Amino acid sequence: MNALWEHRLTREGDFLPRARLTVGGFDHYFTHIIVNKDSVFRRIDELSGDYFALTVPYESLGGFYIPLLMCRQAGIEASEVFRQVVFSETYMSILKGVAFGVIEAGAVTSDVLNSPGMKEYSSEVRNVGISKALPHWSMVAYRSHKSVRVNRFIRELIEMNLDPEGVRILDEAGYTGFVPVEDTFDTIPPDYLDMIEEIDALPR
Repeated sequence: MNALWEHRLTREGDFLPRARLTVGGFDHYFTHIIVNKDSVFRRIDELSGDYFALTVPYESLGGFYIPLLMCRQAGIEASEVFRQVVFSETYMSILKGVAFGVIEAGAVTSDVLNSPGMKEYSSEVRNVGISKALPHWSMVAYRSHKSVRVNRFIRELIEMNLDPEGVRILDEAGYTGFVPVEDTFDTIPPDYLDMIEEIDALPR
């Protein structure tokens, strides 16, 4: 699950993260707000236009909450400076839309923006804002459930990158592996969490 749901579960229930996904060897990522490389916009607070693209509402940490709060921190509301906030479902479609100039601005993660397979499109966009580091997805288990089966499953996840077949599967999915995490692992910045609660409190 993504780090926001991980935070909610570990705060309210008997859960803890056991293994965290890595991409490019990193267990964290950044959200970038991007515009076309020929855009007149240089900063988030300058943004305006027809379309601001996010992934999905209220489910995505890096593709919904973080870009909205980045706009808030810059002193703007995306829904007010753009004619429409649109949901493209994938970061890849947002990157392509901004690169082709059909979307004025959008939010993508560093995993997509820096992917070797996306260079054709990432070379056509420019970054106007970058978030603080955010933790990648995690595998979560009951805190009290430390059976041999669960422990073995987590160990096998973490050891996937030691096996050629495991490396192949990870590589096809765009991942590099999993790393173990501690009970207290929670790196969503506190100011982000406060603003996420504010966004959740808004009328839907």
